[in-house]
Amino acid sequence: MRRFSEDGEWAFLEGSNTGVPVAELIAADAPPPSKPERPPMSLAPRERVKVGLRQDVFSVPEGEISIPWPVSLSPESFEDVGDWLDILKRKIGRSVKEPVKEPGD
Repeated sequence: MRRFSEDGEWAFLEGSNTGVPVAELIAADAPPPSKPERPPMSLAPRERVKVGLRQDVFSVPEGEISIPWPVSLSPESFEDVGDWLDILKRKIGRSVKEPVKEPGD
């Protein structure tokens, strides 16, 4: 309830500009505070793999690295994935505390 009228005959409720006669109100306990919604529990990587996908998981001391991929790929897609993995390797390298020397450096 937001407020009562000056004469006390009308009550103004949240979300409405229309007054309600106080005589028509029924006293009730306040509803319990709503519980905050918990974020959904994350599933382990192996549990998220969908039908038609394969996944490889590589464990390192800092955690797991996983990559899912379709069961079947075209030769062109396989080539694209190879290029993407090269880029991904560079991006992951930026997370390394000490730079990793590539052969030939």
